[in-house]
Amino acid sequence: MGRREEQREETRAQLFDAAVELLAERPYEEITVEEICAAAGIGRATFFRHYQAKVGLLREFNRRLTHSIEAAIADREPLSATDCFWVVQQRIAETWQHASPGLLAMALEFIGPAPGGGKPPSAHPELRRLMIAIAQRGVDAREFRSDLPAELLGASALYHLVAATAHCFRHPELPLDRTTRAALEHWLDGSREPAATAAIRGEPVLSAREDAP
Repeated sequence: MGRREEQREETRAQLFDAAVELLAERPYEEITVEEICAAAGIGRATFFRHYQAKVGLLREFNRRLTHSIEAAIADREPLSATDCFWVVQQRIAETWQHASPGLLAMALEFIGPAPGGGKPPSAHPELRRLMIAIAQRGVDAREFRSDLPAELLGASALYHLVAATAHCFRHPELPLDRTTRAALEHWLDGSREPAATAAIRGEPVLSAREDAP
C-alpha cells in the first residue's frame, strides 16, 4: 500500500472514530456530517470525497470487520474454504450482536430506500473481495462447483449473509447467529461439489446416470 492510500485510510478512520464517539452520546439521527467533521478536525469536502453520505461510514465499519475476519482465518489455518466461510459468518454475527444502537441505526438507513431513489455506495468492497478469494480457494480444491465463476460464488455467498443480517436488523426478535448460519448452510448446499456434499452427509456419490430413475 502506497503512502497516499495509507493517508486515505487514516482519514477514513479518523472520521469513523469521531462518529463512533458522537454515537456513544447521541442518537445517530441527530448527528450531522458537520459535527463529525468538527470532531475529527477534517473538512466537510474531505468527508464527502471519502464517504459520499453519513451512512457511508458503514464502509469503514465493514473494512475493520473484514480485517478481523482475515486475522481470525490466519490464526486457524489451514482451513477448508467451507470453514473459512463459517469464520466469516461467526464474525459477522458476533460483531453485529455487540454493535451499538447508533451503528445499528446506520445499518438500517443503509438497507432502507436511498434518498431520491438512487443506490447507496457499496458498503463492503473489502469483504466482497475476501469472499471471492475464499470461493476461489474452494473451486481450486474442488470443494465448490466449477460451473460457476468464483466471483459469482463469492458474491452470492456474501449476499446470503448480508440479506440474513439485514432481515434480523428489521426483525430484532430473530436470533442473528442462527439466521445467518441457516442462510450460509442454504448457500453451501447449492454450491458444494456433489462429492463434497456426499462426504459431509456420509452418502454415496452418484453420477447423473446412476441417479436417474
